Amino acid sequence: MERTQAAGAICDSAPLPRHRSYRSFRLALAGKKTEREKLEYSYRTLIGCFREQPMGLFPGDTPREICRKVTEKLSFAEAEAITEAFEAIRYGEKREEKSDYPLMTRKICELVRKYSAE
Repeated sequence: MERTQAAGAICDSAPLPRHRSYRSFRLALAGKKTEREKLEYSYRTLIGCFREQPMGLFPGDTPREICRKVTEKLSFAEAEAITEAFEAIRYGEKREEKSDYPLMTRKICELVRKYSAE
């Protein structure tokens, strides 16, 4: 069964980042200039980690679909907040920096560390 890519899919612009180690992820993240860029990059890396797990994620899944599928398999309270933060930078009209971006990025980094294949 072929699946078409949904409008708003997170993978419609660039491939998901892949890293050999958590350290290489952190080094790449440190090279991002703004908190917005850091949040988007860390989110995309986390999705790449989740894709390596048996969760039934597809390249055309929207952030909401990913959130639903991941929370069916894993239990973490931040899933909804992380998804909302990513959607705000991805789809929101306002592009200014938000004060909660660093907090969300830290939460995502913890998850990348936990779910990355080392």
